[in-house]
Amino acid sequence: MSLYEPRGDFQLIVESLEEAGLGALQREFERLRDKLKAEGLFNEGHKRPLPAVPKRIGVVTSPKAAALRDKLYKLKERLFGVALPTET
Repeated sequence: MSLYEPRGDFQLIVESLEEAGLGALQREFERLRDKLKAEGLFNEGHKRPLPAVPKRIGVVTSPKAAALRDKLYKLKERLFGVALPTET
């Protein structure tokens, strides 16, 4: 903001503007959702039931991370009798 003293005028200098509210990210999400809906990817006929016991579970983490140990512990606890990989 600056002031032109002889007339007492204020000047506001704007370097960038952003929309208030939902904005560009929401519009992009809605555009993608509408595109996928038009392709039929949200049709109920495409959905498959989840298996009672999954064949594979992926955990994206470091092999020595606590997250992997926690996940293996919970799987052993909940899936009694299912073979799980051993920790290294």
